[in-house]
Amino acid sequence: MALKPCKSCKHQVDTHAKTCPSCGVANPGVTLGQQVAGGVGLLAIIAVAVSMCSGGEEGSTPRGQAVSQSEYGEKWPFTVAQGSVRCEGASWIVFESGGVAYAVNGSARTVAKTYGWAEIDPIWRDDPAAQGTGTTWKVSVSPIIERGLKLCVR
Repeated sequence: MALKPCKSCKHQVDTHAKTCPSCGVANPGVTLGQQVAGGVGLLAIIAVAVSMCSGGEEGSTPRGQAVSQSEYGEKWPFTVAQGSVRCEGASWIVFESGGVAYAVNGSARTVAKTYGWAEIDPIWRDDPAAQGTGTTWKVSVSPIIERGLKLCVR
């Protein structure tokens, strides 16, 4: 049993005592400085844990992984030049650009209204190879979905 003076009345108390038997102060063996140091240490541990869980991958954002038209060339499926792709839930792939989140894959589209995600159709690019065929085809979003699904398993 280690003894220490009470932070209030200076009576000798066990360092693990919940209250001082002399004056009744809570945590008599713990000074304000020790409480602050303990809190700072806890915050540092939390910060390290968050950093490790975020992946820290180049091109990553706190909300996903950056993607752009320059990476995909003609296979880029959107009318916007860049954004980020992320995985929500188990496998909902979301593309975000200009502050708007769009549901990309079928499972995300089924819950889009619940989470406030926009439909992908307004920014989904028509396939130039299908022009003149009488049918409007879209550029495949499969590469974006595949990239998003890789983020689901991190």
